Amino acid sequence: MHAMMPRTPLLALALAPLLLACSTQTAYLTMMEMRKQECRKLPDLAERARCEKEADRSFDSYKGEADTARRRP
Repeated sequence: MHAMMPRTPLLALALAPLLLACSTQTAYLTMMEMRKQECRKLPDLAERARCEKEADRSFDSYKGEADTARRRP
């Protein structure tokens, strides 16, 4: 039983980035869905279409832009 104890924290540490990535993606998708709902309330059709297009941006696109922005000095 003691042999398993040191591995458990290491496993948790190894899985932490994966769990964080999932929760980050889930949070992003949830926020975008909320944004889409707000977009649908806009009376101006052109503004609504622009808003919905921005809210449809994929997580991978968002993440790529965020990573690029972090690398800039």
